[in-house]
Amino acid sequence: KLGLLATGLSSHPRSPHLLHLQGKALRMAGRGREATAAFRAALSQEPPADLLTRTCADLARQADVPLAEKAALLHRAVAAGAD
Repeated sequence: KLGLLATGLSSHPRSPHLLHLQGKALRMAGRGREATAAFRAALSQEPPADLLTRTCADLARQADVPLAEKAALLHRAVAAGAD
């Protein structure tokens, strides 16, 4: 999966959807810090509300994210009002 995502990101480096998927794949591969960076990159691209909600929730699950930030991410996810 990471190889396919790298190919897609080489053509579309600011795709929030691909960056979110990269974060998930990196987390599954045990590469937590890189996953956190990918989730942050996805959020920086102003994703649509549904993706913003999922990305905030996924980033909040990361072990290297401070507790106060986790709470802010979950509030942001709820405020997005997505399904």
